[in-house]
Amino acid sequence: MMLSDLHEDLVLMWQELLAGWKPPTVVSKDRYDSLQRVSESSAERGWVGFAASYNGKWFGGYGPVAHNAGRDYLAESERLVSKKVSCIKSANAQVECADYRAIAPKRGDVVYLDPPYANTEGYAGTSSQFDSEQMWKLAASWHKQGVFVFVSEYKAPSPFVSILDNNRAATLAHQSSALRNKEGLFVYGTPTPVETTIDAYRKMVSAMTRDEAIAAAADAAAYRAAAAAAYRAAVDAYRADAAAYAAADAAAYRAITADDAANAAADAYRAAALAELMDSNLRMLNRIAELERDDRLNKARIEDMQTVNGSYVEMTNHRIAELEAEVLRVRDYAERMDALAEHRLIAVNIGELKRADEEFRAEQFIV
Repeated sequence: MMLSDLHEDLVLMWQELLAGWKPPTVVSKDRYDSLQRVSESSAERGWVGFAASYNGKWFGGYGPVAHNAGRDYLAESERLVSKKVSCIKSANAQVECADYRAIAPKRGDVVYLDPPYANTEGYAGTSSQFDSEQMWKLAASWHKQGVFVFVSEYKAPSPFVSILDNNRAATLAHQSSALRNKEGLFVYGTPTPVETTIDAYRKMVSAMTRDEAIAAAADAAAYRAAAAAAYRAAVDAYRADAAAYAAADAAAYRAITADDAANAAADAYRAAALAELMDSNLRMLNRIAELERDDRLNKARIEDMQTVNGSYVEMTNHRIAELEAEVLRVRDYAERMDALAEHRLIAVNIGELKRADEEFRAEQFIV
């Protein structure tokens, strides 16, 4: 399995995490600013740029300032990343910095695309502008080559259809972060039997993520309590601007926490679904190999039968030639026997004539 992204800092971060690297749990504002200014990619820059930023947006604002409201972005990120590292290791997956257009999937492969969503601010940290239309065309082309293609997006062109819907906050969208969009998992045309099995995993995913949902709900309660405390403190100090900020944060925390729980469930579902699809694909490939082996054996049997049949025909033709020669010999022998018999008959007739002549002469002598 290969996981790829075009964001070099992000790829370096995941590669180091998989190698056992422990990311920093405390990042100062000075360190955050210095890493934002440098251009050289690194695992630390990838970690700080996302994990230490507000809403996980690439250098979208120094996130740890939210400590005053009870929000610890780095701790949240560390918990989420540690779970994902375990999943990636268990799948024996490789993380590479590569453009999705550079891969060449084969028939039976599974490809999951999670692009920058259309009509959002995009994916900061990369130099190229993402072309959604080109991605949909390539996904359709892969499908027609026998590749199982899954795409996450808000909307998809025909004939792509959604096989799973999930409401989530669009933190990179132009609208307020409190607004939500319906994210879909799309496939090309009518879902195949393999793709429709996803429905069977929904109940399993609910069971798998129940504990995580409870933990997320507890975190949400803590965030709301902390935000309320900050709001009361701001009101007591007669700081109307700080009070309004705290109230806005309280609403944002509620939306973001609910989104975290939904994303955790979606991640667990995707991991289970993709693992089952890979297992199904392996079984299908093994079956194809068995059929190919049987085909080779049948071809070998046919060749053996053709060889035996050719030898039999040759032997039959040889025997026919021998019988024809024997018939000729018999005919020749019969003709010679007929000639000999005729010769003997003539000899017998001459002998009888001689005896008759002698008897006649003897009778004449007597007279």
